[in-house]
Amino acid sequence: MKIRLSKYAEKFLKKTDRLTEKRIRAALKKLQEDPPQGDIKQLKGYDELFRLTVGGYRVIFCFGDDIIEVTDIEPRGQVYKNL
Repeated sequence: MKIRLSKYAEKFLKKTDRLTEKRIRAALKKLQEDPPQGDIKQLKGYDELFRLTVGGYRVIFCFGDDIIEVTDIEPRGQVYKNL
């Protein structure tokens, strides 16, 4: 599977510190290679959106045809306001 980041997600990764960026990118790579069933949860009220928890951050994404599309990455308290 391929991973495609939205402009917003890419911008967040560029402005965050290097350690956080490395942790999020490592989690996305792990998700790309073998989707872990325990680490991801489906968002309530959204049929196609899932979340991945990486420390205090949430990665919001959806599965497509052989692609994982990351729509948003934000701190835990703010990510759900933009949905």
